[in-house]
Amino acid sequence: MIAAAAMHPESTSTAEDAIARLRRGDLEALELILPRYQLRLYCFLLRLVHEPAVAEDLFQQTWVRVIEKISRYGLTGLW
Repeated sequence: MIAAAAMHPESTSTAEDAIARLRRGDLEALELILPRYQLRLYCFLLRLVHEPAVAEDLFQQTWVRVIEKISRYGLTGLW
C-alpha cells in the first residue's frame, strides 16, 4: 500500500481529502473512499464467512461503523 501511494501520491492526497470530508459529515465522500477498499474488504469478509449474503451484510455494517466512528481515527488510522 505504501508503494502504491509512492507511485500515485495524488491518490493518497485524494483519499486523505475524502476522509477529512467524511469526518466533517460529508457522506458523498464515501464515493471516493469506497472503491479504494471495497474489493479487498468484501473478499476478506467472504473468506471469513463463506457466504456471499452474509459477507455483503458485514460489508455494509462495516461501512456504517466507519461512518459512525470516523471521528475517532486520524487520517493515518485507515491506511
